[in-house]
Amino acid sequence: MDLKEFGVYFAKIRERSGYRSQRELAEKSGVSHSTINRIESGSHKVSTENLKILAPHLKEVTYEDLLHALGYIDNGATAENTGVETTIRMLEKEAHELGLSISDPQFIEMVKDSIKLIKIARGKDLNNS
Repeated sequence: MDLKEFGVYFAKIRERSGYRSQRELAEKSGVSHSTINRIESGSHKVSTENLKILAPHLKEVTYEDLLHALGYIDNGATAENTGVETTIRMLEKEAHELGLSISDPQFIEMVKDSIKLIKIARGKDLNNS
């Protein structure tokens, strides 16, 4: 994923992890607010050192997941399979926390809405996708 996509991804993870603001995550992790702002705006490729510091403060994602997302590590087909499995586990966990199942129509609509938001953030026209 490119830096803009990673920024949207990271912001969503931050929010799901209970941090209402970039500053709140900065205070908890020790990574500067300006660095977190640059990560989320897509103007800065976060260093592996900062990823390692941030990962324990984020829910539903591991240090390795973040490394994969930014392209620091790639294990070919294994990485793709791991990514799919990680995504499914993350969706199952999210559904469970909401008292739903991954196949529940209400949850599927929530996922579709999330995908629409990602497309909007990426600048894609929803009518042509």
